[in-house]
Amino acid sequence: MVLVIGLIYVFVVVIANLFVYQLGFSEFLIPVAVAAMLLTILFDARIGFMGTTSIVLLVGIMIGNNLEFIVTGLFTSSVAIYTVRRIRTRSKFITAIFALAGASLISVFGHGLYMGHELNTMGIDLTFLIVNSIFAPIITYGFIIILEVSFGITTDLALIELLDFNHPLLKRLQQEANGTFNHSVVVGNLAEACADAIKARSLLCRVGAYYHDLGKMERPEYYIENQFMGENKHDH
Repeated sequence: MVLVIGLIYVFVVVIANLFVYQLGFSEFLIPVAVAAMLLTILFDARIGFMGTTSIVLLVGIMIGNNLEFIVTGLFTSSVAIYTVRRIRTRSKFITAIFALAGASLISVFGHGLYMGHELNTMGIDLTFLIVNSIFAPIITYGFIIILEVSFGITTDLALIELLDFNHPLLKRLQQEANGTFNHSVVVGNLAEACADAIKARSLLCRVGAYYHDLGKMERPEYYIENQFMGENKHDH
């Protein structure tokens, strides 16, 4: 966890240095929203918000105490975190593009009117932020796949794929042990409801319930409910 967060920090700082100091690009192209969405999807919204806040402040100070960047970065990142905090489908990344674009529009014109910026300046800043809004979710999605595989992190997006009844294991369970399959689905629904009530990872509980009896396809006699007062295989 610490390593992943550290890598995200380094990524944003390196990009900020490259864009602003090496290439002379606008600070509004710095992908702070990517960091916000990565931290939120990989961990949770709390880590996403705290991590992004510190990243934005660090980068803002690094590029010359840029208050406009800090305000805009915090606002757009907060919107990004809110948008993907309970991501269950990949279409949420499309929603994130529009949410970030809307947040950019509000931030640029709100701050610009307050500071007395010219419309031309606000238009240029907005253009850079719109470009950032389009590419940030796309880059995030690519990094999610890489980090999931590299660090063994299980996100809700990965769990959703495991819930598909066409998954080979679930399909086999349905064909070979239909009663167990139906029981697992009911347990999954109950587990998800209980997890929601205590603010736990409900999707993880549901997936665990779906797959918890897979062993019955190969060794049903090892389960107590199938022993019928006979020999207990676990005694040997």
